[in-house]
Amino acid sequence: MTRNTRRSGSRRVVVALGMLLGAGAIATCAAFTDFGRFKLGESGIGSYRYDLKFSNGGEMDASTVPTDSWYDPDPHGDGSLKIDGVDSLTPGKSVYVRVPTWNNSDYDSTLNVSISTPNTRGGKNLTATDRLFLENLVFTVACGTNTSNLGELAFEELDLDDSVQLDPLKFNEKTVVVLMVTLSSSAGNGVSGGGADLFLEINGSSTDLDPNRPGGTGGTGGTGDPGDPGDPSDPSDPSDPSDPGDPGGAMGAGQNGNT
Repeated sequence: MTRNTRRSGSRRVVVALGMLLGAGAIATCAAFTDFGRFKLGESGIGSYRYDLKFSNGGEMDASTVPTDSWYDPDPHGDGSLKIDGVDSLTPGKSVYVRVPTWNNSDYDSTLNVSISTPNTRGGKNLTATDRLFLENLVFTVACGTNTSNLGELAFEELDLDDSVQLDPLKFNEKTVVVLMVTLSSSAGNGVSGGGADLFLEINGSSTDLDPNRPGGTGGTGGTGDPGDPGDPSDPSDPSDPSDPGDPGGAMGAGQNGNT
């Protein structure tokens, strides 16, 4: 009887310890939790617009381009530009290509021009005559708001497969890029009948976010400019709901709440 009592007592002790350990395990899994969830930015996260648009109408004055004539050309260069007199180049003669360009952006922009060839003519490989013709072409480039008087423009020489940086454009500024293609006066009869496919590329990069754009610090009604006193991301704005110093903000309301 004594042995049985001890065994039963041992069993009871073991069972009791197991219950206590189980209760302890449950207690360590429970905790208070709290969190804060915030929308990033009043209108979400995004970027300002950067967009260069062009016209292939050959207008001399950028201000005369109809609104519906501005477009984004095919990035692969499948579009074409009108060039008056392109088929009648003779030694010493020049033809002009005018491309109205519009910085339809919130940013200021650089402006670069380059010209290249796939070494084809009409999609076919160049002949010896075509290559000689290409070697005798001289390219110069300039830009201006009104290009009706070419003598007022400062042309820069542009080498094939190279680029020239023109005057930068302010936001919403328009200009006309003028490419002058001249067949060298020293070209002989060996270039007669020659030709080549050429591609003009105008590109730019955004620079400063212009403060004079609509909604900027120099404009009116801005809501996203860090310098705008109504910007919710400005810590000095007393209406900012994420400002810890605002007693009515979202942080103040839920600072010590439990869920």
